[in-house]
Amino acid sequence: TISENTCASRTRRAISCAYCAPKSTTRTVSNSPAAGGVVPGRLLIELTETAEIEDLAAAAARVEKLRRVGVPVCLDDFGAGSASFRYLRDLKVDMVKIDGAYVRAATKSGKGRAFVASMRDLAKSSGAETIAEMVETEEEAALMMELGVEFGQGWLFGKPAPMTEAGPKRWRF
Repeated sequence: TISENTCASRTRRAISCAYCAPKSTTRTVSNSPAAGGVVPGRLLIELTETAEIEDLAAAAARVEKLRRVGVPVCLDDFGAGSASFRYLRDLKVDMVKIDGAYVRAATKSGKGRAFVASMRDLAKSSGAETIAEMVETEEEAALMMELGVEFGQGWLFGKPAPMTEAGPKRWRF
């Protein structure tokens, strides 16, 4: 079963990887993490692969600047896009969110489990923790725990709700 550990809620902001490169994005977040009512220390930037990063070296420097001011960075939907592995190799991120399609596949076959375990190993070797997306059943949660994934996200832990209703949810395995 899933442990009852709770974790303080973080405000997540998903941004396209392409937006990681402009100086203005990093300057805005790093100079004022409390902008928009976000409590410092509770912001997490999720990089989505909606567009290719043109200057990976500049993006890596900006990711590192965010991390230095205490804003953790997560690669979202890992494995879904063609650049996921290059981004994991070249960007120092704190978390890797394994795409939900791989979580689903892991419950159906040994090959699917091997993919999740390999993604977890790659993330760990890069110094990042892992999050399983779209965890909806106790079976999926138990399997992710067995495979060494540290965190889960999905309807098993709570349905989407307005921020005023959201409180700490159990999401650490």
